[in-house]
Amino acid sequence: MRRKTEGTKPAACRGGLDIQLLRYPSVPSTNLLLKEKLLSGEMDRETLVLADEQTAGRGRLGRTFFSPGGGLYMSCCLRETDTQAALRYTPAAAAAVCLALEEMTGARLWIKWVNDVYMQGRKVCGILCERVENWIVCGIGINLRTPEGGFPEEAGPLAGALEADLDREELAFRILKKMKELLSRPERAFTEYRERFLLYGREVTYEGETLTVRGIDREYRLLAKRENGEVLALRSGEVTLHGQL
Repeated sequence: MRRKTEGTKPAACRGGLDIQLLRYPSVPSTNLLLKEKLLSGEMDRETLVLADEQTAGRGRLGRTFFSPGGGLYMSCCLRETDTQAALRYTPAAAAAVCLALEEMTGARLWIKWVNDVYMQGRKVCGILCERVENWIVCGIGINLRTPEGGFPEEAGPLAGALEADLDREELAFRILKKMKELLSRPERAFTEYRERFLLYGREVTYEGETLTVRGIDREYRLLAKRENGEVLALRSGEVTLHGQL
């Protein structure tokens, strides 16, 4: 069954971006929707999808992403043939989210390696980028308001919200425009990400081992020191912070 949309619009009126906009009241997952359209050949242009809610939102490492009505749930597909450049999409998206939200709310945002955005010690945004042939599908979910009854246990103890009423379409286009700008300027992207990096000097657990975070390198690998002094460069995985953010 074809899902009903609010319409398909050219987006040139939003920051000069030449990208198709699709809006849906509800989808299982904006990333999954775009991936299906790309793989079926139904879509062959850069596209931004916005949904009012997701019924089966997805995060990294196969986790679910709680996506009730009232948040911003967006995915964009951008053409990308360079596999090395593709590694920059997640950090560029995280930095773009911070920049856009800082402009619109005045709050300071922070990044927990590699893809979570925090405000005042609470996770307010998750990001999932996936490759589909010569495309990158980048999904971004932002908690704008705490849902009625609070966040469920599976959302994690640090789930939070911006508690801000924002124009979701305007926010989505700001994020996308800044993301494309950062992808075209790798040095600025690295600077913006590094300035908001949350884990400097903190102890974390990685695969059962306690490490001390030293920073990130220019490939966005997490630099973490073992107790014997050896410094690891971690490209992927999950780290658990010791103590409060």
